Amino acid sequence: MAVNAGFSGHNLLVAVSVALAESGCNPSAQAHNSNGSTDYGLWQINSVHGIAVSCLLDAQCNAGAAWSISNGGTNWAPWTTYNSGAYLSHESVAQAAIDRLGSTPPAHRTGKVFDNVLDGNGAWSGAGVSDGGGSVSQIAVAALPNGSMHLETLSGGLVFDNVRNPDGSWSGAAISDGGGTVQQIAVAGLPNGSMHLETLTGGKVFDHVRRADGSWDAVTLADGGGSVSQIAIAALPDGSMHLETLNGGRVFDNVLRPDGSWSGPAVSDGGGTVQQIAVAGLPDGSMHLETLTGGRVFDNVRLPNGNWTGPAVSDNGGTVQQIAITGMVDGSLHLETLTGGKVFDHIRNADGSWAAPSISDGGGKVFFIAVTGMPDRSMHLETLV
Repeated sequence: MAVNAGFSGHNLLVAVSVALAESGCNPSAQAHNSNGSTDYGLWQINSVHGIAVSCLLDAQCNAGAAWSISNGGTNWAPWTTYNSGAYLSHESVAQAAIDRLGSTPPAHRTGKVFDNVLDGNGAWSGAGVSDGGGSVSQIAVAALPNGSMHLETLSGGLVFDNVRNPDGSWSGAAISDGGGTVQQIAVAGLPNGSMHLETLTGGKVFDHVRRADGSWDAVTLADGGGSVSQIAIAALPDGSMHLETLNGGRVFDNVLRPDGSWSGPAVSDGGGTVQQIAVAGLPDGSMHLETLTGGRVFDNVRLPNGNWTGPAVSDNGGTVQQIAITGMVDGSLHLETLTGGKVFDHIRNADGSWAAPSISDGGGKVFFIAVTGMPDRSMHLETLV
């Protein structure tokens, strides 16, 4: 569970030791506190974090919450057994459990990429293979004004760029980041035909710019703090780009202005319990930040004047595992949610109303999603299976 949540190295040892000290590694453990709060599950996550109880009593979901609250295993101050040093007496047992994984912990899941197109009339094409190599661990996708689409795939720390041309043909995958250490990717197309690929490595974010002529600029540092655990980006009609970063359960918004200067990160969600993020711009200049907490999804709108509305629930089911979002040319917005291997499509109409969710992929085998809206009013849903 800890490995799948993201813990590795010494942080993995600490994570398992803390779980042993907190709950004896009992996923059903509950402790009621004098202040009225309750601690749940393996890592005894406190109810004050606002995470659904159903999530906290699920071993993997509890591990994900521990990963988020501990800022990727770098801050264990919220756990009393860490502060008291009680976890240290469990390190030998924890190390033995880790050793049983073998010399190398299990690799992240990999698979093939499928492309499913929702046309402007609301009909799905059905999923067709867009990358059949079988070694992709993560995907990101972005549309460009000329009707092309870029599918970025992460495989073994390398990033590949595969272009779907306006006629529907694919260019084939070419390396866009060959460093071999990338842990996460995000991509966005800008109104001028350029594209920004953001890569996360060791808590730092790097910006790769693909110009409209197809050439790539030198890589630059977008966030060098070293503690970012997740990234998402969106382009706006004014030529700006917003980089959202997740750090210790809080979300920060860093704006790349049209002149190439960065605003510097400012808090866009300071609740401290966010586990995943997704972001999309709309034609009116607004931007939607979706946050995932305890299986529930919240929608926070940045208005064209720069003000934030504050988060409101956009999916209250409590079972969502991943989110992806895109803005459409008609001003609507599609939120895709992944639950139990199935993908659901939630449409926010241009007037702000939400349609009832519908299944966009019911196969039950999907483990990662990405989505982008196209200039012709179609939408591409990329799935990893």
